[in-house]
Amino acid sequence: MSEHEPVVEAGPGGDLAARIAGQRPGWTLEQYFYTAPDAFRLDLERIFMRHWLFAGALCRLPNRGDYVLYEVAGESIILLRGEGEAVHALFNVCRHRGSRILLEPCGHAERLMCPYHQWIYGQDGRLLEARLMAPDFDLNAFGLHRAQVKVLEGLIFICLAETPPDFGEVEADFGPYFRPYQFDRARIAHVERHVVPANWKLIAENFRECYHCDATHPEYCQAVSGARIHRNPRRGEIEADVEARWRALELAVKHVRFVPGRRHHCARYPLTPGYASWSVDGKPVAPVMGAHRERSGSLVGAVLYPNFWSESATDYATTTRVTPVGPAQTEVEITWYVDGGAEPGRDYEVGAVTRVWSATAAQDMALCANNQAGVNSSRYQPGPYSPYELDYRCDHFDRWYLGELAKG
Repeated sequence: MSEHEPVVEAGPGGDLAARIAGQRPGWTLEQYFYTAPDAFRLDLERIFMRHWLFAGALCRLPNRGDYVLYEVAGESIILLRGEGEAVHALFNVCRHRGSRILLEPCGHAERLMCPYHQWIYGQDGRLLEARLMAPDFDLNAFGLHRAQVKVLEGLIFICLAETPPDFGEVEADFGPYFRPYQFDRARIAHVERHVVPANWKLIAENFRECYHCDATHPEYCQAVSGARIHRNPRRGEIEADVEARWRALELAVKHVRFVPGRRHHCARYPLTPGYASWSVDGKPVAPVMGAHRERSGSLVGAVLYPNFWSESATDYATTTRVTPVGPAQTEVEITWYVDGGAEPGRDYEVGAVTRVWSATAAQDMALCANNQAGVNSSRYQPGPYSPYELDYRCDHFDRWYLGELAKG
């Protein structure tokens, strides 16, 4: 543990090791993990301060000096485009007296000047000027603190830990799936940000299963027949046919499954037969994206614990970023991308591109808010996951989460 990561014990909520040991495999977590301020602090320190986090896409920073801020785990991180393809992730904390430096959520900065005493930093975080300091003051000793950063096929991931977990396996598995989308030069069609009154783990668990899909996601199930519990009896035959076509189009098809010790998943799966896009009627909603050669009738799904998932058709892509705000409050940012050359109103309509996933997300957020309200009750008790929930690996997420807490 680094000097920047304070130790927080389980506190009045009870002994953490005993709570973890007492969790029953295949059952939901106990109330403490969804509601307690102590548990929330542990989540930030042992999960979000230590793991790779999805921060955004490179296309949000098209020019040198463009920046966005990402607020997570009590930190403000400056994501800034430097020379060439370089992306810098800098703690937004002046090395003089700790003031925030950039105050707007996004913008352009040739240099970073603290508004308090006008210390000036370069785009790479080096301290360039510190007015009226002593003659022997060493500028080189006071650069901005840096977060670790990886750009994976145009998607930006950061880690706040000084020694981050290995990212190589994630890059190797995600790369072939994301490469055709060319996120570095994509156009952002739409962004939605929601603050959901639910613990971030309830949102993650909701996304990990489709036991609820038949009854609550008509738009999604219409387009993705495999989402239904009562699956098409010809599903295996259909998938074999479409996988052969995907291979002919040189598209990634390797199914990277959740297994013990792995925190990511990616796969390609078919849309409803006859559907050309992930849309309400199956019709295309935008030009094919990036380097795709033609419409494949597929949906790419990817997940990286703790805060990233993506679902993408051939003509548009989506990313979802989950950021805890409080024990029962989570920011969910959903971004839709189209090809960088596509023009709104001419090549696509925003409403057509966003309709299925926006409707699905709204339904899920309502479910999670209702779930949290029930978990808050004095009568809440952990319950058993169904076989369908276990098939979609809810328990894998819970085991991973508890294991990370235990590492503290």
